[in-house]
Amino acid sequence: MSDFISKYRLMIGELIAESHIDYDTHASLEAGFNKFGDFLLVLKYTDFDCHDNDYIDAAVFKKSQAFEISSSIGVKLTELPQAVLKEYGMPLDTGTASDVIRMYKYRLLPDLMDCGGRYNRRILPYNRDYGLQYYP
Repeated sequence: MSDFISKYRLMIGELIAESHIDYDTHASLEAGFNKFGDFLLVLKYTDFDCHDNDYIDAAVFKKSQAFEISSSIGVKLTELPQAVLKEYGMPLDTGTASDVIRMYKYRLLPDLMDCGGRYNRRILPYNRDYGLQYYP
């Protein structure tokens, strides 16, 4: 597996939010760490009517930024995914994809920036059958 794809794949993490699976669109949000020790927030969006619209929106916080966030909120670095779940977790399999996306973009990311975290954000094509697609 290429380092590019590994960068956006969680090795350990928590499912923070997930929309109801029976709607035309589905979104899930996970928080965790990749194999490089970076902290990630990964939003997966699926449009069941048109899979060409599927994507992954990943916010990557370098380890030093994640440490700054964890210090700011008073938890160990390794406990950061659980702290995000505790503060932002939504009941699973409820709500809409828009609810999950709004919480991610307009609540979670701004709050982590307020804690001193800076991140790089990538939006990438995603296919449920083949996984993350990389087009160099």
